[in-house]
Amino acid sequence: MTCWYRFEETTYACELDTYGDIVPGSGAMKVEMYSYAVLKHTPTGVWLGAPHGRRFVSRKWRKMFACPTPEQAMVSFIARKDRQISILLHRLEAALNARQLAVIASRGGNIAASRKEACFDWNIKSDLRDAVHRAANRAGTPNLLADAMGASVADVVRAITSGRTSGNIGEKSK
Repeated sequence: MTCWYRFEETTYACELDTYGDIVPGSGAMKVEMYSYAVLKHTPTGVWLGAPHGRRFVSRKWRKMFACPTPEQAMVSFIARKDRQISILLHRLEAALNARQLAVIASRGGNIAASRKEACFDWNIKSDLRDAVHRAANRAGTPNLLADAMGASVADVVRAITSGRTSGNIGEKSK
């Protein structure tokens, strides 16, 4: 019997101390490989046995639910996580813009006049992209955005909230 494969991350619950409080940092995330039995081969794809019934996967689809080899499944997982990071970075950008507009309004400023100033500055976006690629190159994975983000996101948020718009993110200000 042949199988197709898919990787997914699973986050397990945090531990509780004797008082029932959550122990910080005790939760664990694992990347796990799932295999799906091929029920039927067709000229265009396969039918897989999934936990909630059958599922068709075409070989011509760019985004496949499962892949024929574990290596292809890992590449697919990494691409999904890169896209997730991209979406979350855009959400972070929107949240930071909204926060900045709220700060301006709370100080009695004119939101409409300050909208351009509150927008996520292009220099910061470019610094973010450069910092991410430098971290990925240091990690030996230049094409993987996901590996770089863990180390640089705190520096990025710090730089954005401090209002710095030039220089390299992660470097100390003079």
